[in-house]
Amino acid sequence: MSLTFCYLGFLARKLISLLRPYSNVLNFLKVQKIDLAKLTETMSLDQVKEHLCEIVDECVQKAQDLQEKTGFIVLERGFA
Repeated sequence: MSLTFCYLGFLARKLISLLRPYSNVLNFLKVQKIDLAKLTETMSLDQVKEHLCEIVDECVQKAQDLQEKTGFIVLERGFA
């Protein structure tokens, strides 16, 4: 097995581990019908950023918990 093949496998695993939380964020925004443009009309941009950061942090934690529980991350088809 070549070094390049091993490196590509490593990159693929890292990419999947990064995609899972963000797909969860998009799914959460879709399911909860959160419209960021409308939020910026009623809240300051800093408040919207803070709220979005909380959502991202929660989704990252859920993905990490799933990875610890199952030993791997499986991307699931979402709504977004």
